[in-house]
Amino acid sequence: MKIKFSHLYEKMPPDFQVSRLIEIEIVRLEDLPEKFLNDDCRIVDGGYFPLPRKGKYMILWLESSIMNIRWQTIRRWTIEKEKYYSSAIGKLVDCVVRG
Repeated sequence: MKIKFSHLYEKMPPDFQVSRLIEIEIVRLEDLPEKFLNDDCRIVDGGYFPLPRKGKYMILWLESSIMNIRWQTIRRWTIEKEKYYSSAIGKLVDCVVRG
């Protein structure tokens, strides 16, 4: 399985390219702390990935495969996406930056 990213983010550990999907958390963006959202969306070369102010989303909790650093990514929730990502819990996934 691949998880695609639009940018390189500051949250990503040095060995993020192969990470284990360890948990999926269903959340509402309006319930998350602003600092968490800012930290999650901060792009390495500056700026932030724009997220809406509210809505149902998933936090995919990952662990890098070499350094074992826990990190996360926020994804829009749909039942199909939840099923897709749920099927990969406990497995290694390729994290790819499309640039």
